[in-house]
Amino acid sequence: MRLNMYMVAEGIPWAEKRLHFSQQAKEDSLSQPKLYSPDIPLFNRYLYLVKAEEFPEELPTGECFHFVVLAAKGEFASADPCEMIVLNTEHSLFVVFDILQKCFEWYNTWEETLVEILNTDANIQKMCDASKKIFTNPVLAHNGSYEVLGTSVNREVMEKDLAFPFHENVGTYVASPHYIEYFKNAKVFHETMGKTGVENFHADYPRYDVLYVNLTGGEEGFSGRLLLPELYGENSYSTYPPLALLGKVISFALNRRTVMAKGYRRGLERFFYSLLQGSAVNVGEASICLQSKKWSPEDAYCCVLLTLSENERRIFSVSYSCQRLEETLEDCFAFPYKDTIVGICRYEKGAEAFFTVGTAFGSFIRDGFFKAGISDVFTDLYAVQSYYEQAKAALRVGNERDPEIWYYPFKKYAFVYMLYHGMGNLDPKFFVDQRVFSLKTMGKRDEVDYYRTLKVYLENNMNLLHSAEELFIHRTTLFYRINRIKETLGINLSDKETRRSLLMSFYVLDHI
Repeated sequence: MRLNMYMVAEGIPWAEKRLHFSQQAKEDSLSQPKLYSPDIPLFNRYLYLVKAEEFPEELPTGECFHFVVLAAKGEFASADPCEMIVLNTEHSLFVVFDILQKCFEWYNTWEETLVEILNTDANIQKMCDASKKIFTNPVLAHNGSYEVLGTSVNREVMEKDLAFPFHENVGTYVASPHYIEYFKNAKVFHETMGKTGVENFHADYPRYDVLYVNLTGGEEGFSGRLLLPELYGENSYSTYPPLALLGKVISFALNRRTVMAKGYRRGLERFFYSLLQGSAVNVGEASICLQSKKWSPEDAYCCVLLTLSENERRIFSVSYSCQRLEETLEDCFAFPYKDTIVGICRYEKGAEAFFTVGTAFGSFIRDGFFKAGISDVFTDLYAVQSYYEQAKAALRVGNERDPEIWYYPFKKYAFVYMLYHGMGNLDPKFFVDQRVFSLKTMGKRDEVDYYRTLKVYLENNMNLLHSAEELFIHRTTLFYRINRIKETLGINLSDKETRRSLLMSFYVLDHI
C-alpha cells in the first residue's frame, strides 16, 4: 500500500525530529523508500533518504518531493515545496534506511494479510483482528442494520465504552437505541451518508467522535460503515490511508458475501414481494423458505404495517427497525416494502395481547415514532396481499381519525373505511336519515339532548335500564323522551329496517 508522510514520521522511533509538512503530506502517495543519489531522476512516488550536506541545491520545479534528511547538528533549512522529516541523529544512513524499509514492510504485510483473508473466506472479523497492530483506537465495522460485522475489541469495551450491546437473538453487537434515535434526527448525520473516503464526525450527545468510511458492498449504495472511535487517543492523519484501505477491502468482502447474506431471508423476501405484487410464486422455493421458519401456509397469520419517516429511510436504519420488530413480536418476519415495513406474524391463541400499548410492541412503536396498521387474522398465507391491504387501510384511516393513537386494528376501522370508500363522490350526509338531523334542533328550548338520547337507546338495544344509567336520568324520564321522539318524528322503532337506518346515520355523523 502507499503511505503518507505522517505514517512515516510515526514509524521513526527518534523523538528529535522536525516536520516540514503541507496539506500534501496527508496524501498516501509513497510506494517505497530510496537512497538519494544526484545521478538518478527524482519521482514524487518515492521517499528519499539523504544527508543534510548532500541535499540537492536545485530541485525540479512544479512538483512536490518527499525527503527524510539526516542533520546531525540539527541545522538544516527546509526546501519548499518539499515534504520533509529532518532527523537530529548520529545513526548512519543505512540504519535509518533499514527503519524506513521496515515501516513500509509493516503496512504492506498487513495489506497482504487482508487480501489473503478476502480471498479465502472474506471474514470481516478476521480483518479487524489483523488490524489491531495498525490502529491505536479500536476498529468497528457495522452493516446497514447497525449490526457489527467485526471489531478489534472485546465485549466489555463494545458494550461499556462504545455503546454497542450484544443481542443474543441477532448473534452480534447492535448500536444502542439512543444512538439510532440520534442518527434518525440529526441532520448533520444524514449528510454523512453519501460521503466517500475517510471522514471525521463529532457529536457531543451522544458522545461520538470517530473517523469513518462508508461501506459500499452488497446491492445497496450504502451497506454500512467502518468506524475508528477516539477511545484511547486522538486519530491522526497517519490513520487515514490504512482506514481507507481497510474500508475498501471490507466493501469487497461484502460484495463477495452478498449471495449468501442473511441465509433464508433473501428467499423469504422474494416470496412475500411476489405475493404482495400479485406475481407468480415458485411453490417449491416458497416451501423451502417457509420450512426454514418452520411455518406452514395453513397456519394463522396477521399482517403488521409500519410507517417509515423520511429520517428512517435517509439513515438506512430500516433493517435495524425490521430486526427490532422481529425481536418484539415472537415468530415474525419483517422486511421493507414501498416506504413501509411489513411484518408477517404467525398468530397463536392469545397473540392479540401483543398489540396493545402496554406491551413491548406498544413501547416499540411509541419509542420509534411509528404508526402501525394491523390486519385481521388469516389462515392462507398465499392470500397475504388482501390482508396487507387491510393493514394499509387501517393505517390510513386510523391515522386520519385518531392521530394521537399509535396502532390501528383493521376490525376497529373497517366500517369507517367502507363508509368513506363506498359512497363515491357523494357527501356522506346524503346517506343520513333526515329525521336524525331534526333531533339536533329538537329540545333546544328545554335544553334536552334528544339526539344523544335516541342514539344511546338504540345502541343499548332499546334497554331502558341500561340506557338510563348511561344517560344519568331516570327510566321514567327516558320513557317520556323516547315517546316524544316517536310522536314528533313519526318513527316506528319496532321496525328493524328503521332501527338499522337510524344507527347507520348516527355512525356516519360520528365519523364525518
